[in-house]
Amino acid sequence: MTKYKDNEAYENDKAKLSKPLPVVRDKNGKPIKDYMPLDWFAKLNEELDEVKTTWADDGDLDRMEETIEGFKTACICEELQDLITVCVSCMQYLGYDEKARDELCKEGNEKNRRRGYLDDTTVNKN
Repeated sequence: MTKYKDNEAYENDKAKLSKPLPVVRDKNGKPIKDYMPLDWFAKLNEELDEVKTTWADDGDLDRMEETIEGFKTACICEELQDLITVCVSCMQYLGYDEKARDELCKEGNEKNRRRGYLDDTTVNKN
């Protein structure tokens, strides 16, 4: 039996999976709540290094897609998503819950719009 009593509850939970979620422990099982600033710096640098390495290398053949170009793009984007997840986890650690992160994202988009970094087609897609 499923934990969902209705389709709406399932869809609400499913929708949350389309946003980066903060993790609660790292790959070694260390709780994120026990991280210190140097732990965050190390993790952010690790993930950024993985993005740079993947972008510069041919990538992991286990994730081969139909074309080399598409494969490399998918690998780079996967590493970028890992970096985003670390950033979201760090913001959660600093006290920014999902609502605060959403507001911060809106403020960042508005700032970028004012600076001319976005155009009408970018803004209308969001």
